[in-house]
Amino acid sequence: MKYKISDVAKLLDITPEAIRYYESKGIIAPERSEATGYRYYGGWEIHMLIRARIYRQLGYTLDETAKLLNNYENDDIISNLSDRKEDIKKEIVWKSNILKHIEKEEQSMIASNELIGKYRIEYRPDIYRLEMQNGYVLHPDKYIQKIIFDWLNKIPFVFTSTLFSLVEVESSGKNFSVGLGVYKEYAELLDIEESDYVKLYPSRLCIQTGIQSKSNQTITPELLAPAIEYMNSQGMELSGDVLTKSALMRKVGDDYINWHQAWLPFNHSE
Repeated sequence: MKYKISDVAKLLDITPEAIRYYESKGIIAPERSEATGYRYYGGWEIHMLIRARIYRQLGYTLDETAKLLNNYENDDIISNLSDRKEDIKKEIVWKSNILKHIEKEEQSMIASNELIGKYRIEYRPDIYRLEMQNGYVLHPDKYIQKIIFDWLNKIPFVFTSTLFSLVEVESSGKNFSVGLGVYKEYAELLDIEESDYVKLYPSRLCIQTGIQSKSNQTITPELLAPAIEYMNSQGMELSGDVLTKSALMRKVGDDYINWHQAWLPFNHSE
């Protein structure tokens, strides 16, 4: 029994163009009716196309599939599949970490939104941080800019992180810095380690809160004033730099709004 290209395409859920491509590569050789000009496909062609679809579903491109079917010896095909298996294992690790990161992003978004004006005691996660700008000015050093570029290629695991130093907060200063942050648990995956430019902020007990910054307002440590007031009322004192994670950003009207998840390390007052 012979079938037309439209019947085979429908049966195998592939496009007629793909079937013609495999034919052009010499993988299948349908009969052509001299009377009608139609191509007709038999059982061998159909099962070669089934094998082609198997390779496509395993992630091979059309060109790669054509080579597997028409150019490679058996040992080459087996070796190629072994390589593909290793690629898929890496993809699974990557996707698993993406899923875990999405869950963390969701938690950060909830915390930055729901904890504005509210406070809870929680351990800040271990965070690697790379300085990106002092206040509103990007870092001028070309070498550090290259490192920043490398980190930005690690998105989505990289997040924006504002730092308010203990000195600036205690002196009611106006300075802050903005950097890029990565949770330590992704450091091996992303090949990140501590260096002259990358600092590890170890996990420590903090007051966690949510703060909001807007493009029409100057960012200063004053954003932390309500949290500091709360800590003082609870007999706590700030004991280190304050880190934030940018968790939500939106454009509202003409303004950009940023919701931060903020961690304030503390000691109990004497």
